[in-house]
Amino acid sequence: LTSFGGAIDLGFNWKINDIFTVSSAIDNIGLIAWNNVTEATAAGNAEFEGFRETTDDETFDEQVSDAWDLLGECFTFSDAKNIGKKKTQLSPTLHVGVQAFVPGAEKLSVGVLASKQFGNIYDWSSIRLSANYAPARWFSISASAAESTFGFSAGALMSFHGKGINFFIGSDDLVHLTSISMQGIPINKLSASVSMGLAISFGSYRNED
Repeated sequence: LTSFGGAIDLGFNWKINDIFTVSSAIDNIGLIAWNNVTEATAAGNAEFEGFRETTDDETFDEQVSDAWDLLGECFTFSDAKNIGKKKTQLSPTLHVGVQAFVPGAEKLSVGVLASKQFGNIYDWSSIRLSANYAPARWFSISASAAESTFGFSAGALMSFHGKGINFFIGSDDLVHLTSISMQGIPINKLSASVSMGLAISFGSYRNED
């Protein structure tokens, strides 16, 4: 094997009463052991500032071509050498959250989630506020806003969870999604995020009470 590694996640959920629930988790506790490692130093510098609105003088294809040229500069290396074995520690992320149901409005809840990643030079932290509404047993929606190391973001999520199936779609970065080109590329931004998922459960659960 050229490498091997492992990680564990730990967490708990505590329902204090019918209103408050506290939860916490820490993930990516582990490391990767590499064999026969070759290290090299990047010889070039490149800076990508995002795509821009297209004009007659600068088409989208030309911007993509320039981006590929920048990417090529990133893969120019020098001083390559074999250092043998190396261990890399993963970057754990700690999450602490509190959820509260609104008295008199059982279908509505609010929450706050604080997250902190540590263990490398790219450490980040964030705090997110959210509101969740479940008008039916099979459908729920939520909206959130966060302030983090990367700046402000806002998101929304829809979840359909019928018997045996769960489908969701949402984004935690709607602010950036408002500035995209016709090709779906973020303009003057480095990222945009849309997530969706489908879960299907097999078997059945029977309440013995």
